[in-house]
Amino acid sequence: MKQKTTSAWFITGLIICVMMLFGMAGCGSSGGEQTTEETTAEATVEEATEASADEMLTESEALENALDVEGLYVDDVDDISVQLNTDDGATEYDIAYQYEGVHYEYAVDAYTGDVYEYE
Repeated sequence: MKQKTTSAWFITGLIICVMMLFGMAGCGSSGGEQTTEETTAEATVEEATEASADEMLTESEALENALDVEGLYVDDVDDISVQLNTDDGATEYDIAYQYEGVHYEYAVDAYTGDVYEYE
């Protein structure tokens, strides 16, 4: 029972940190003003595309994807293990957990969130 509570607090903390980071993303000044709305729109689209291509899922997002395969939630499972590694050049999260006495293991692509290998 202590593991479930600790995991829930850990994931809650991660979610709060991510929300704080996104909230602070708009705080700052730009290096200069854009001359037209079109230039601003183009720059915003380019920045968003570059950022999304480079952003890696958090551990909690990868865990949610793995649990979604079985239709489960974090509070439903025990003995959660999430490890980031590189396997054959692909960065992935190896996720393992117990549900009703059965051990589950998944690999989640760290960038796309796809669950592409599971047992």
